[in-house]
Amino acid sequence: YGKLRVCGRGFSEGKSEASKRATNFVLAKTSNFLYTVLCTVLFFRSSMFHIRLLLSTFHKLFLKNIYVRMHSH
Repeated sequence: YGKLRVCGRGFSEGKSEASKRATNFVLAKTSNFLYTVLCTVLFFRSSMFHIRLLLSTFHKLFLKNIYVRMHSH
């Protein structure tokens, strides 16, 4: 009876430990996913800002160049 009880308790603790590991694994994967999404969003927002800045600068230079050409003839 004593051995059975020890085995039963050990099995129960083993299940609990496995459950903790599974929970930690899920939390780690969820955290990794959220950080990946956050980095992706921040990267694209930053990229879009720089693309708009480049296009705006190019557009201003292009229009200025056309304006100068039109008025120089």
